[in-house]
Parts: sequence; C-alpha cells; structure tokens
Amino acid sequence: ESVSSDEDIPFSEEEEEEEEETTGGALEFHYDSLAPRAPRHYKAIANFNQLEQENSVSLTVDQEVEVIGINQYGWWWVRATNNVTGETEEGWAPASYLQVMQKPLPLQT
Repeated sequence: ESVSSDEDIPFSEEEEEEEEETTGGALEFHYDSLAPRAPRHYKAIANFNQLEQENSVSLTVDQEVEVIGINQYGWWWVRATNNVTGETEEGWAPASYLQVMQKPLPLQT
C-alpha cells in the first residue's frame, strides 16, 4: 500500500490561508484548501504522538480523519476525534501517516 503525499491531492484554484496565532511552540503553517472532488477521508497508517506544538493532533492506527487543508511541507490540517476524550479536534498531522480511505463499492442489484 502506498502512502499519500501532497502530489496525490489536487489543490483548489482558490487558496485559503488559515492564520495561526503566534504562540510559543505552535506550528506556523498555512494551508491550501482541497479541490472540490479531492478525497477528504483518510485513515492513519501509523501512530503519531502530538508534538509539543499546541496545534498538532495525535493519531492512532486506523483512526479516521477528515483532511481540511494541505501545505507544501508535508503536514495536513485535519479534523479528528480524540480517542481519549471523545472530543473533535483540528490540527496538523504528517501527511505520510495518512492514507486515503477506499469507498465501499455500491451493491449490485
């Protein structure tokens, strides 16, 4: 199985930038929005422990995430449910830890 990279995801014609506050240790990236038909649902293929930076998220193998935006540095802005607290959170995750989820094929009748 191949690992997704920024080259796998087309950028939208319109670029959106997410302004991150300058706080101690925060990852200060901006992201581009995904093209309308780009896949948005991914799963983690490896565990990733949240960095000291306050705006990254932890991932566990097979955890499902929604990709909100991507950047040129190999980090993606994702929305995920925290496995410990059950709360939905957004933050940066490394693209190399994510793989597009295959949609189930429709049933033939």
